[in-house]
Amino acid sequence: MYEIPVFKTKVKYSGEFDAGKVYSFIKGLFEAKGFKVSEEKSSMEEVPGKGKSFNLELKAEKKLDSYTKAVFSVKIEISDYKEQEAFEGGHRVVKNVGDLEISISSKLQLDYENKWEVGILSYFRPTFERVWYKEKLDNWKKSIYLETDNVKNELRKFLVGE
Repeated sequence: MYEIPVFKTKVKYSGEFDAGKVYSFIKGLFEAKGFKVSEEKSSMEEVPGKGKSFNLELKAEKKLDSYTKAVFSVKIEISDYKEQEAFEGGHRVVKNVGDLEISISSKLQLDYENKWEVGILSYFRPTFERVWYKEKLDNWKKSIYLETDNVKNELRKFLVGE
């Protein structure tokens, strides 16, 4: 198995947001498109006087065929996350504020089951990819690039509209 990086991007936001809703929104974006989403790492730290800090890494995978898989890595970093009181319509309301940075990277995994790594097939793999598989691979690269950009844009809309 080997990987071809496709695209990396970031979304930064500072202000009012709900960390749980951001997590659910990101997970829902990928699941709606048939990706299997898993949580890779998570940590939380409370900094006195500054608020909470969270780090979370998600991985979204989808088999495109028996040879290629699309993989997205999403790293969510939240800092200075704290509750803040506000008044809306004469009522006291508690809101969460902080800084948010979401890094999204996408890649294609080729031969993800390592079928072409053993025996005589390993000699034919480069030719297979350059000659017979090239057009399909180029189309998937383009598609994954656009999908990564779409996720970034949807996140921006969600955060501004939240």
